[in-house]
Amino acid sequence: MTPPANDEANGVDNTISTLNDSKEYKHYDYSMVDPRNYDDITKVVQSIIAQVGEDKAKSDIGLILGSGMGNIADLLEDKIVVPYEKILGFPSTSVQGHAGNLIFGTIHGKRVVCQAGRFHPYEHKMDLALCAMPIRVMDQLGVRTLIVTNAAGGVNKSFHYGDLMLIKDQIFLPGLAGFSPLVGEHDKRYGGPRFVSMHECFDKDLRVLTKDIANRMSMRLMEGVYVMSGGPQYETPAEVRLYHAVGADALGMSTCHEVVVAKQCLMKVVGFSLITNIANHDVDNANNVNHLEVIDAANKQGGKGVDLISALVKELPPPMPKQETAKLWGY
Repeated sequence: MTPPANDEANGVDNTISTLNDSKEYKHYDYSMVDPRNYDDITKVVQSIIAQVGEDKAKSDIGLILGSGMGNIADLLEDKIVVPYEKILGFPSTSVQGHAGNLIFGTIHGKRVVCQAGRFHPYEHKMDLALCAMPIRVMDQLGVRTLIVTNAAGGVNKSFHYGDLMLIKDQIFLPGLAGFSPLVGEHDKRYGGPRFVSMHECFDKDLRVLTKDIANRMSMRLMEGVYVMSGGPQYETPAEVRLYHAVGADALGMSTCHEVVVAKQCLMKVVGFSLITNIANHDVDNANNVNHLEVIDAANKQGGKGVDLISALVKELPPPMPKQETAKLWGY
């Protein structure tokens, strides 16, 4: 369906609109955009607004859907689906379980933009700035609260297959090795400093709210630390033991770079890991993991997070203006 041509047309009752069939938007080469450049990000935002209209594009809440978590997108009402190939500077996503759409709509009347399919660093030559570019786009669209989700392996021995873990902190291994998305020229217009404090990168108040909601729902919700490796190979048992020794509870290949950029953009973040397999600590007890099994597990168990995220969005406090957040965080 062709997108609305102007703001007035946005009032038409289209339950779901998609730009898949539109002939007037070309497939963009993502090398046309520097993901570190504020003005280039503005051009990306303008290309989106030109397709969906400014009123529809403006959002308060961002959602990033991990492997097998695409059913969360079903929560959105009055949605418009924009394929990545219709967005200036967006690369494609090739990993199974990641649809490759930016979806605009509402949940409980709140304006939401949903990234259905993330960019993984191992797909894009470890360009962490490129892989976190959607966060900068969301920032310019007005997003002040970001909800990230992923499928992860359970490192904590008390975790069970299918558990949902609320992320309380992260270990960003690629960032520690020099692959931070903040490497390069810094632009003050993003709001935060070059040297971003990562203390409370997952907002404490939102974690308290989430645990309270889960308790009221009588839902088993774990809490722990997420560690990101570069991938795409899975971890050896020795690496799993290393992660366990330094305090990790779940492991994966995404998320941390997105949270770093969100923090620089003065967003409040809440994150969830769906435990799709239990990581093996024993080198003499081989337990090979493959991506299809992870996707299958995520598809079977992913529904556990839908009701919780829906309830969380409903109870989120009003978004704090960016300037107030900067003052609160001492910037």
